[in-house]
Amino acid sequence: MGSGAQQAESCIRPHDPGDKSDRNPAGRVLCFAAALKVRSQPATLADVDHEHFRPAARLTDAAMTLLYRTGDLFSSACPALGHGVNTLGRMGAGIAVEFRRRWPAMYDAYVEECRSGRLRPGEIFVYQAPDRLIVNMATQRGVGRGSARLEWVREAARRVAQLELERLALPRIAAGLGGLPWDDVVAVLETELTLLPYVEVWSLQAG
Repeated sequence: MGSGAQQAESCIRPHDPGDKSDRNPAGRVLCFAAALKVRSQPATLADVDHEHFRPAARLTDAAMTLLYRTGDLFSSACPALGHGVNTLGRMGAGIAVEFRRRWPAMYDAYVEECRSGRLRPGEIFVYQAPDRLIVNMATQRGVGRGSARLEWVREAARRVAQLELERLALPRIAAGLGGLPWDDVVAVLETELTLLPYVEVWSLQAG
C-alpha cells in the first residue's frame, strides 16, 4: 500500500470498539488530510459515508448555490453541518452548545484534537456521525466575544471548500460571540466556498 493511502488511514480514527457507550457507535473522525484523500483513495475511506462527498470532476459543472435561510440550522436537510469553534476544546456558548448536546462523542473527539494541539486556528476538524458530517471550523483561538479573526475564517473556509461535500449548512460563523462584522464574514464565505455546489447559511432571525 502506498504512502498516501497509509497517511489517509492514519487520519481516520474509528470509534473505540472498547467503548460500550451507545452515544455514537458509528462515529468516525477524519482529519483534513484524510478527507482530501477521498478523491484519490476511495477504497481507503470505505468507512466514510459518501453521501456527503462527490467526485472532484463534478465540482466545476455548475456554480455554487448559496442560500440564506432563517430559522433552526438543525432543521436543514443538508447532510453536512459546519460551525465555528475555538481551539481550547470548549463548546460552552452559542450554537456550539447544541452541537455538543446532539453529538457528545464528536465533542469528546474535538476536545482531544484541541488538547493534543492538532487543531489550530484556521484549520478544520471533520467528524462523521451516524446522521451527519460535522465540520468544526477553528475560527478563533480563545473564547469570549471578539476572539475570532477574519484570516482564520478564510483559512478554514478554504479547507472546507476542498472537501468533496454535496451540501453544507452553516450558521453565521464568527459573527456572534466571535465578534466579527457579518458583512466581512459573508464576503469571505462567498469567495472561498465557491468550489462547493450548495451552501446554506442560517440565521436565527432575518437581517
